[in-house]
Amino acid sequence: MTPESFAFFLHTAIYSAVKGFIAAERSMANRRNMLATSIAKHVTSMDLKQQKIEEEIQKAKKRYSEQTSEKEKSKTEIKHRSKKDKKKKKKVQHHNSDSDFTYQYGRYSDDLLDQTINELMEKAAAR
Repeated sequence: MTPESFAFFLHTAIYSAVKGFIAAERSMANRRNMLATSIAKHVTSMDLKQQKIEEEIQKAKKRYSEQTSEKEKSKTEIKHRSKKDKKKKKKVQHHNSDSDFTYQYGRYSDDLLDQTINELMEKAAAR
């Protein structure tokens, strides 16, 4: 092998190695960009889910406070109502309900808000 042919061979090998290195760098950069984009989308979707959950929790808290205030009002009203009035009130409450949840009142009404929040969290996790 002559020195000129060895130099040509060496030059070709180096050129080929540099070209392969550049292609590998480009490929790694593309993978990093795809990973960064994927992570950004995931974080954004998680933020949106968290925002929806917080909105639903606020709505549930508002409904809970409205329901408890109505319950306290009804205690102070006249206690003797006819059965017809009670049935009408139940129908109206049933048709005006915006919620998927059924509220149950009793001595454990403080736990109702926690239960509602847990149901919302489970519902969001299932999505």
